[in-house]
Amino acid sequence: MIKFTGDFKKLIPMGFTFHKLFARNYRVYEKNKVWVWVAQGGYVEISDHYNNSVHIAKKILDGTYPVHEEDRDYGIFVMKKGKPKACVINRQTGEIMETRDYIRSLKREEDYDYENIRDVSLYLSTMETIKELRDMISIIGEVTELGLRCLPAKQVWC
Repeated sequence: MIKFTGDFKKLIPMGFTFHKLFARNYRVYEKNKVWVWVAQGGYVEISDHYNNSVHIAKKILDGTYPVHEEDRDYGIFVMKKGKPKACVINRQTGEIMETRDYIRSLKREEDYDYENIRDVSLYLSTMETIKELRDMISIIGEVTELGLRCLPAKQVWC
């Protein structure tokens, strides 16, 4: 879980828009597919990656997320001259790798793990928004090779 530790009032001047969602009017701020939920004291979600957001954010913040300089001109890092160059995340372990590397690691087409492997497509603006929030977020839990191990807290889900 990515805990939001900043001041919610500072989000709108940063370009976030405020929304009330669903029947319970959940309060949320959004910018470039980064959602800051007020519920449970505030947590951050990237696009629709839910609990895997923590693995993606950690890679973005430590500079190890695969971004290719030649792709910057296209605005979305997973596209190069119209050809997809996506990453995948293993939902169980949180491991992120380029799609082509994952495909090459398979011996047969049937080995593709459709249940646990999910495509990750992020805009560069989404990655920049996470970097803007660097001083306003903290990772609750410990990211290990086996995934996210939650630290004790009142309402933390992983």
